[in-house]
Amino acid sequence: MKRYVQNILIAFDQLANAVFCGYPDETISARSYREKLWCEWWIDLLFFWDRDESGRRNHCEASYLHEMKRMDLPAEYREGQRCKSRE
Repeated sequence: MKRYVQNILIAFDQLANAVFCGYPDETISARSYREKLWCEWWIDLLFFWDRDESGRRNHCEASYLHEMKRMDLPAEYREGQRCKSRE
């Protein structure tokens, strides 16, 4: 159930990003880091628990790197993965 709620929240986040002329499969956090938007600092502050090893707030940077690794995609859609039903 937790993953379901998380997926719904990410979907709303991506929809809001698309409405404001962003990529449709990108979160506002990832876009904020990629484009160095003014709201990056505020988003990092909102997600205060998301810190790196040195204690620096880095939610937006972590979201961007997560997107670059294509971690939100199902395994079948990630680069180098094959769908089991097609093998």
